[in-house]
Amino acid sequence: MTTLDVQSLLDSLPVYAALLDNSGLVLSINGLMRDSFGPSERNADSTNLRKLHFWDLPWFEHDEITRENLRQRVLNALEGTPENFDLQYQRVLNGQRQKGWIEVSLKPNVNRSESSNAQAAITATAVDRTHREALREEVAQSQKAVELERAKLKLMFDQVAVPITMLEGPDHLCTYQNRSHRELFYGGESVVGLTVAQASPEAIDQGFIHLLDQVFRTGERYTGVEVPLSLHLKSGTKQDFFVNLTFEPSRNSRGE
Repeated sequence: MTTLDVQSLLDSLPVYAALLDNSGLVLSINGLMRDSFGPSERNADSTNLRKLHFWDLPWFEHDEITRENLRQRVLNALEGTPENFDLQYQRVLNGQRQKGWIEVSLKPNVNRSESSNAQAAITATAVDRTHREALREEVAQSQKAVELERAKLKLMFDQVAVPITMLEGPDHLCTYQNRSHRELFYGGESVVGLTVAQASPEAIDQGFIHLLDQVFRTGERYTGVEVPLSLHLKSGTKQDFFVNLTFEPSRNSRGE
């Protein structure tokens, strides 16, 4: 295959692509990659880029750590180990230089001659993943915000005198209980990580599990006034309560 054939093949690819020699120098790049470098390189003689190692291309001028990371990856590939990884880069888009993310693949050429620098030792391809990374960061920030609000809510709940507990799933697993709930019903001990049936087996025969099942299934609130409740305390004694209670359903972002 002639040099023109190789260049034509590279230019036909819908991804950024380059061929590297056995020292990591650029032998050839496709038009898509060259255009992403900006006007100063777009119309430049390709020989200018062939003088550069792959990690010294304009994409990576902004960050020495990124260049060193890429250099190590290229050296690994030259030793015969394929590499696939995400990397930050700078491209020119709509005339503006922008930071983004690419997924880079370095594939060693197993048929190359060790003595020839003119043969491609590595085929390097890259796909822009900026949108995916931005979405991932947005999700991470949203999760942090939710966790922060949840922490604030729990802190507030711990200050109130009304017993409050949070349950999840069809088994009614306790994921949170405030101080009043711990002290009034469990002698100050936590039952987080236990189901209601495990923490208070007597609640089964008294119909509370049935009520929780109903709220979980229908999504409708249950409110009870002066409902009798008997609990066996850790001391071995039985204590009777009359409680006003509300089972309030809540749903996650998937409506579950």
